[in-house]
Amino acid sequence: MTPQDRGRWILVQDNDPKHKAKKSTKLLDKMAPDRLPDWPSNSPDFNPIEDVWSLLDDGIKHKTIKSLHDLKKNLTKAWENLDMEKIRASIASLPKRFNECIERNGERTSY
Repeated sequence: MTPQDRGRWILVQDNDPKHKAKKSTKLLDKMAPDRLPDWPSNSPDFNPIEDVWSLLDDGIKHKTIKSLHDLKKNLTKAWENLDMEKIRASIASLPKRFNECIERNGERTSY
């Protein structure tokens, strides 16, 4: 991030323990000091990329992967075969996700 980028965005990352490694936290303190560090780990997730990760996982979980090369090859193929209709549906569901979050006062949603 360049100095002119500061103030243009805020990193929001939940506080799941896997995101709290000392090296990661130290780097984030330097790169994104304005981030929201106390975001709840069970907060609703509105990022459609999470659904893409699930689709990728579904595309490779039945594969036998024995090397980094196998993983890259299988993930690349799964990426190329992503169902764009599912991704569009995920994005289209965002207003419903937001409304449900508001109705639940910020608690976890059914998505």
